[in-house]
Parts: sequence; structure tokens; C-alpha cells
Amino acid sequence: MVEKKHVKWSLILAFLFIFLAIASAIVYALIPSIISTMTGVSGGCDSSDGAYTSESTKNIGTALSKLCDTSQSFFGTLVMILFVVCGVFSLVPMVLVSIDAAQSKSLSDLRKLLWLAATWLILGPIAAAVYYFVEMKEN
Repeated sequence: MVEKKHVKWSLILAFLFIFLAIASAIVYALIPSIISTMTGVSGGCDSSDGAYTSESTKNIGTALSKLCDTSQSFFGTLVMILFVVCGVFSLVPMVLVSIDAAQSKSLSDLRKLLWLAATWLILGPIAAAVYYFVEMKEN
């Protein structure tokens, strides 16, 4: 049987990385607004709209555009890496729950099949978390 603490910590890590990936995706989407707000220059990441008239503001606009592009490249890469890590960490509790369900003597064959189907075909880590709270009772 799989120990309850292993499932618990794998679920915590999976949901932590899911949260980090979603937060990074939100920051990635908000970078133009964040840069516009911090600098007080309207237009965000787009310096080609003709809003910059003098030479000094054109240089500022070009620098802000490069900063925005660099920031979006960094956060875009970070989001991709975090989603890959989320996928890997989401597999761990699913595997642990599958092993526990398959080895459980208290579950009928139909319930085992339903838990495996819910874990692998429908909900993934959410089903693993539900299994943790519903089926893995303290002995």
C-alpha cells in the first residue's frame, strides 16, 4: 500500500506548481500594463504607434519596448517550463493513487475501475486529491 504522506506531499507539490504556472501566465499577460503603469508612458510595449514625438521620448519608447519584449520572453519561457514541471508533478500523485486503488482490498472491482478512470481519463490530480480525502482514511 502507498503511504498517505507520499500522496499528500505529491499533491501539495503538484498544486503548488500549477498555481505558480497560472500566476506566471497572468504576469506574462499583464507585462505591458505593468510597464506602462510603472513608467507612466502610455502605449505599453508598442513603440511603433507614433506616440513618441521627440527624440528623447523615442529612445525611451524603444527602451521600454525592448524591456517589454525581454520580459515577455523571460516569462513566456518560464510559463512553458512551469507547465512541463506541472505535468510531471501531476503524474506522481496520479500514479500513487492508481497503485493504492489497485492494491486496496476494501474497494470493489467496480470502484477501483471508477477511481482509475477518474484519475487517468477525466480529472487527473483533482481526482487524486478527492481519492486522498475520501478513500485514504486514517487506519
